[in-house]
Amino acid sequence: MTSSSDHPGSGGSHVGSDPERGRTPSGAHRGPGIRTLVALILLPILAGPAYFLIAEWVDSLHTTRSEGLRVCLDQMKEMQKAIQLYHLEHGDWPESLEILTRPTEDAPDGYLYEVPLDPWREPYVYRPGATAHFRDFELLSKGPDRRADTEDDISLDESRH
Repeated sequence: MTSSSDHPGSGGSHVGSDPERGRTPSGAHRGPGIRTLVALILLPILAGPAYFLIAEWVDSLHTTRSEGLRVCLDQMKEMQKAIQLYHLEHGDWPESLEILTRPTEDAPDGYLYEVPLDPWREPYVYRPGATAHFRDFELLSKGPDRRADTEDDISLDESRH
C-alpha cells in the first residue's frame, strides 16, 4: 500500500487528488475562490447605483409629453412671475434663476423657494437679455429629448410647444 509520504504535497491525510469532489492533492476541500468572494462583495455595491439609474430612466419614460407640458408651463409661469418681480424691484434681469432663491431686502425669503427641475429632471434654460417676444429673457424646458434648442423644447411662447 502507498503511504502518504510517497506523494509530495499530500499532507499526509489523503492519497492523490479527487478533482470531481473538489479536493486538492493535500485533501483539503476547496472553498470559493477569491474572485468569487470579491464578486459577491462588489455586486451589491455596484448594483445599487445602477438600480437607481435604471429606475429613474424608467420613471422618466412614464412622464408623457402632455403631462410634462402641463407641469412645465405651471413651473415656468411661477418662475416668470419671480423673474418679472425681481426686474421691477431691481431694474434689471436676474443673472440666473438661482439668484431668485436668495433673500434680498425686497424679498426676505427670496423670490422662489427653490429652482425646480423640469419633469425630465433637467434644469430649465434661462437666458437673460434674450428677446423672446414681449419679454427680455427666455425661459424654456429642454423637453423629453433633454437637449436645448430642439423642436421639442417647451416655453411660455405659444409657438414653441
